[in-house]
Amino acid sequence: TAGDSLATAYSWSFTAGTSNNSTAPTVTSTDPASGASGVPLNQKVAATFSEAMDSSTLTGASFTLTGPGSTAVAGTVGYAGGVGTTAVFTPTAALTSGDTYTARITVAATDLAGHPLAAAYSWSFTAGPLNVTVPTVTSTNPLNMAMNIPLNHSVNATFSTAMDPLTITPMSFTVVTTICGNPVRGTLIYDPISNVLTFTPSANLALNTEYSVTVKMGVRDLAGVSLAGDYDWDFTTANTQPPPVQTPINLGAASNFAILAGSATTSTGATEITGDVGLDPGTSQGIPTPEINGSVYLGNQAAAAKMSLTNALTDAAGRLNPILVASGFLSGTITPGLYTSQPASTIEVNGPVIFDGQGDGDAVFIIQVGSSLTVDNNVVMTLINGAKAKNIFWGVAVTTTIGTNVSMVGNVLAGTSITVGTSSNVNGRLLASGAAITLEDNMVVRPAP
Repeated sequence: TAGDSLATAYSWSFTAGTSNNSTAPTVTSTDPASGASGVPLNQKVAATFSEAMDSSTLTGASFTLTGPGSTAVAGTVGYAGGVGTTAVFTPTAALTSGDTYTARITVAATDLAGHPLAAAYSWSFTAGPLNVTVPTVTSTNPLNMAMNIPLNHSVNATFSTAMDPLTITPMSFTVVTTICGNPVRGTLIYDPISNVLTFTPSANLALNTEYSVTVKMGVRDLAGVSLAGDYDWDFTTANTQPPPVQTPINLGAASNFAILAGSATTSTGATEITGDVGLDPGTSQGIPTPEINGSVYLGNQAAAAKMSLTNALTDAAGRLNPILVASGFLSGTITPGLYTSQPASTIEVNGPVIFDGQGDGDAVFIIQVGSSLTVDNNVVMTLINGAKAKNIFWGVAVTTTIGTNVSMVGNVLAGTSITVGTSSNVNGRLLASGAAITLEDNMVVRPAP
């Protein structure tokens, strides 16, 4: 906008898949939350989507805010596509204490494939006092003055409150070599749920080198309040190359599917699927169409996806040098890597599981199961420090049984069947090669790419 040319020509490559993206975007979180009270009068209104959106469709016409009597609130709309999938409505003037406001996003908002929002989304909140509390950085990873940091480590900062993603840019968050000041290139992702900002370098950091990280005071919270000043910290990398890390299992043509089975699919209760549903070679597709936010593919239409699933199962089973799961019971905090149970061939998840990405947004978790996987009732799985559901793979040779009221994350690849108990939700995919997938009052949401 200042008239300066790009420093150098920039090019990149990608490979097209085997099918179109047919999944409609959804609103996954808002700030303020629906029903919130005491919302600061200088609060901006943010909505986060399930996938990358077309910024040109997020305008004052598609994202509105109204006050009492449906009176429109003047403001501007911005989209933080560079660091996430959040749109922000900034009121021109302060809100009025005690008034109730309604935010609405219409189906005019579309994703990058041109699909409109699955349905118009609205929520309300009540304004309260002015917020003048200064946001702070509460923790960092690596810690200040940390030593022997792996060369493939990401860098993150956790904030005390929800931040305005529109103020997070490569100019406001920098990583440089301490001595020479050489900038490190990479990508920034802000998670509005955890308030964690993660920087992932484009390439490994240098051996035995000190790096300086700065969060500029220009970074502001959703009330428009800046940090008190620049926040700086340093760390030093290890003097040896890191051990090999796991790479994601390539799901290929199965990537667009939330549900993929061999013989049949069945569903009872208020099941909701976000993503495609496929069945091959069977044709007994028992998930009602209104419960599917995606397309349905039967027989030969799903053959390529089934072949990709077969290859993915072979890949998962063939990974070497795993970490052993003691006695076949899995729970607690899991760091990136490959896990298996030997000599027993089954794994039972018998308690809460926390997948810790250790600040690496590309961290991969693979759990090899030589026979059957069982997830006990009421188990809750959570993601922290950059871990993503799309990078968690449960490679199960035979059957998978998920209990009731389970919060499951990751891609479940089963050689035969998958059964999900009542009121369990899956942030991931259920892909069964040989037999049926049985659902009962569940929600299955395919992870964003």
